[in-house]
Amino acid sequence: MKLVDWYRRYYENPSEENAQQLFQAIIAYEYADFDDFQNLAWETRASFPTRDGKLKKRDGFSALSSGTINPPSPYDVGPNGWWWQRVIEGFVKNPTSRPHFLLMSNFHPNMGKFMDNVLVMRRFQSHHLYDGYLKVDPLVDLRKCISLLGDSTSLITLNPNFLMYWAKENSFVEYLVEAGVELCTTEFEAFYPSLPVHVNDNMIDWKTGVNFSTCRYGTKHFLPLFAMRGNRAYNLVNLHCDDKPVDDIFTIDPQILQCPCGRKFLSFDFVPHSQVAIRRDDGSIFYDLGIANQLQGQYQNFQFIQHTDGVVDVLYVCGNCCPMPTEDEKLIGQVLAGFDFKFKKDHYYTIDTTKFPVFHKNVHGRPYQQWPRRRPRYL
Repeated sequence: MKLVDWYRRYYENPSEENAQQLFQAIIAYEYADFDDFQNLAWETRASFPTRDGKLKKRDGFSALSSGTINPPSPYDVGPNGWWWQRVIEGFVKNPTSRPHFLLMSNFHPNMGKFMDNVLVMRRFQSHHLYDGYLKVDPLVDLRKCISLLGDSTSLITLNPNFLMYWAKENSFVEYLVEAGVELCTTEFEAFYPSLPVHVNDNMIDWKTGVNFSTCRYGTKHFLPLFAMRGNRAYNLVNLHCDDKPVDDIFTIDPQILQCPCGRKFLSFDFVPHSQVAIRRDDGSIFYDLGIANQLQGQYQNFQFIQHTDGVVDVLYVCGNCCPMPTEDEKLIGQVLAGFDFKFKKDHYYTIDTTKFPVFHKNVHGRPYQQWPRRRPRYL
């Protein structure tokens, strides 16, 4: 059967058994008819009415939109919502079932004050999730987490904003290589220097189904979980939500390619939150994650935030409390040619206190949050 037939079968009877068969068809898909699939999947999903009523906790979950542009709004994911979340996030975040990897996800820079223990352990789906709070030496906590986990799959959260900092700490990088630990970054932009280990940059938008992950060969792959028309998309595994607007730019090249990892794929361009993207006078978007690789300094945070007056504020926090290197000032002058910009040391900007956008047009205006005046005390 074609993939769209598996979707139709699931819509007619959304049992967990049919969900399992659909998931196997999703990860086996080879994209030969992707344009036709998008049209047929849209029509198929639209022909089944969206389910009304509240989800039972065992059947699905309710979530809030990110609130990047508008106030957060609730939406439901189901039926089998928890099952879909577990298998899809498991595949996207850890597709090869690596024995150890670090999951980089957002939390507020003051989170440490709410954590009393060096290690806080809690259950996360079928894995163990460790929040590492740095008291003295990050490698002490890291080694302790790895030793406790043994051969089990590990998810260890680190502050993604500090990955810029730790990527330039030789002892940290050497230990990643020595321990065979790989990195998994999610829920934030991959703005950090290159590392000698595999970094799986990935995302899942449960409203629209738009997703991607990065294999060990550096190729970005997406799963056919969505049907897109114009700037709207269905999350095809969610029968409790209508089609939703797609704020991200997700432009897909129709040419099928073969990745050394063994999977076929379609390449794509991705820019998050296009409505609040920084734009040049000609309308083009300023978005370049490669700038992180060119920065010479060691930073705990680095952001480009544009305001309605057009000025781009360059917010940064130097990891060693020193001024920004002259080379980096020159680099920023080059990449922001044509913009009015200002440097703002020891400041940062968040959305809903958790998201640290790197390239963002701030519609709320200044002032910014002040970075804690101390060396980093946690990962």
